[in-house]
Amino acid sequence: MHIYSAIVTIAISACALAPQAVRAENSDICAGDGMFAKLIMQIRQHRLHDINVMMKKFGEEPGLRAMIIDAYGQPAMQTATTRQVMIDEFINKWSLKCYEDGPVLSRKAEQTN
Repeated sequence: MHIYSAIVTIAISACALAPQAVRAENSDICAGDGMFAKLIMQIRQHRLHDINVMMKKFGEEPGLRAMIIDAYGQPAMQTATTRQVMIDEFINKWSLKCYEDGPVLSRKAEQTN
């Protein structure tokens, strides 16, 4: 579990540090938001980090902060099947927000409410 947690942390950090690196079509950009959503909800569902750790690591970025708060507002499921349903729904929710409002990392703090 610690290796998985480290890999996820590195992946989110790398993406959060280079948002301008993803300048493609909306579908590519929104696929990136889906990736963020998947990683954050996987961390939540598998109880790899609590919200305090996630906020310390990624909470400075308004878009990721909103996504973390949303993920930790959801219950952690008990079975693999229900965890996957929660992850899939979360990905869909944040991908849709991207298509409606633009990518997570470019949002201003007042737009994430």
